Amino acid sequence: MTATTIASSTRMMMMMKMVSTTTTTNTTRRRTTTTKSKPSKTTLNNNALFSSSKSCRRLEATRGGGRRERTKKKISSFDPPRATSSSSSEQQEQEERKTNTPTKKNAMNFDVPKVVKICGITTAEDCRVAIDSGASHVGMILWPKSKRSVDIERAKKIVKECEKSKERVITPVAVFVDEDGATIAKICEELGYNTHAQLHGDLARQSLKDIPQKIKVIWVCSADESGKIVTEMPGESEEELASRRKEMLSGEKGWKAPIDWVNGPRKTVDYVLIDGVNAGSGEKFEWENLKVPKGCSRKGWILAGGLTPENCSEAVMVLRPNGVDVASGVCDESGVVKSKEKCDAFVFNVRAAAAK
Repeated sequence: MTATTIASSTRMMMMMKMVSTTTTTNTTRRRTTTTKSKPSKTTLNNNALFSSSKSCRRLEATRGGGRRERTKKKISSFDPPRATSSSSSEQQEQEERKTNTPTKKNAMNFDVPKVVKICGITTAEDCRVAIDSGASHVGMILWPKSKRSVDIERAKKIVKECEKSKERVITPVAVFVDEDGATIAKICEELGYNTHAQLHGDLARQSLKDIPQKIKVIWVCSADESGKIVTEMPGESEEELASRRKEMLSGEKGWKAPIDWVNGPRKTVDYVLIDGVNAGSGEKFEWENLKVPKGCSRKGWILAGGLTPENCSEAVMVLRPNGVDVASGVCDESGVVKSKEKCDAFVFNVRAAAAK
């Protein structure tokens, strides 16, 4: 071999060696890349187990959350008694004064009818007895022919006693029989403290149209022994309404009829009170036959007539009135002075019946 041939062979061998080394390196790199991109079976199994356990935990958390949520709802429905701050106590007292419900001197929380009225109050002392028993309204009879009547000066003292009440708002009610609208309005304004007017007689009821709207009115209806109402309801009859409507719409000023209708005589009352024919006698009528009036007052109706501490529970459960009114049923043997024991029992039994 010549020197030239030997040199060429040497260069060729070196080049083949370099190519072989490069190929080996590239193969190694490809294997490494493939190894990184394709996890082993062990890695796949571990990932599957982790994913499965994670899903289980997520599902369990969801179910557990539902249980916890239901548990929270159950717990929230039970609100154990806890101490209240002075501000919350004041707020509670204000709320109680608005709703005419007694404060929590006892642990009872009955759903009391809106009106629990003790009528025929003749002295400030009897007024205090009624207030302490839990009454929301006290009635004073200004008709001089009643044995429980009071004059204006004594009525003012009773109203002052109502105004002194710190437990809740006590509403005084002046009972009228044959007074005209101007007299009724004047007396109520003179007594003050939001005194309501109870229209108990025909002449007083006829005066409704002349009583200002700012004075709250209780319209009294009489029911006979069978429970049939024998007194007209407040407002005008259908014939009177039709006649007045026709008269107002006729003529050149018929376009003013809607305005005149709104600004016309008063036709609405706040409560309708249903009493026996002989009011204040303690005579009871058949409650089961009573057809309760609807839509003729703004706030509902009040049951009166023969109520006592013994039968008031039955009356409330049978008729579910918006209020109750008692007079002779809570008097002592004199028929005038209020009995503390009877007043307490009456209000307690009314509350207990309302809660059933």
